[in-house]
Amino acid sequence: MIKFHQILITKFSSYRSVFIPKEKLECKFSKSSGPGGQHVNKTNSKAEIRFNLQTADWLSEDQKKKFLRLYPNYVNKEGEIILTSQFTREQSKNLEDAIDKLREMIFECSKPDKTAFTIPPPSQYRIEQRIQCKRQRSDVKKTRNIK
Repeated sequence: MIKFHQILITKFSSYRSVFIPKEKLECKFSKSSGPGGQHVNKTNSKAEIRFNLQTADWLSEDQKKKFLRLYPNYVNKEGEIILTSQFTREQSKNLEDAIDKLREMIFECSKPDKTAFTIPPPSQYRIEQRIQCKRQRSDVKKTRNIK
């Protein structure tokens, strides 16, 4: 039997199933940094994606608030999310990598917050039962022969 809170754990089955409309993303390409010789100096392989979080109609308000709470370093003063990738030498792979990063972030934001689990105090009957067991065990130990 599946409990209701298990259904709410994630809206999506995996981060790959997160839908992001690509027409809402602003994509820019620039030169990558780091080693790579002449290839780095000639190609614009670094991918950067941007979108305004407040105008993202494919996200719920809860997801937006959680995104701001979990990933404040990715949001600029205008409220835009900026993600970059320069992992590979190919522009298309870097763009897919940046979109995958965004999918993972949205997937994490779709999970519900963990609530604090409090253990209720034991009832008076449980307390008395525990003390009685301790007394019985103590009596068993007292009756042992000591040489």
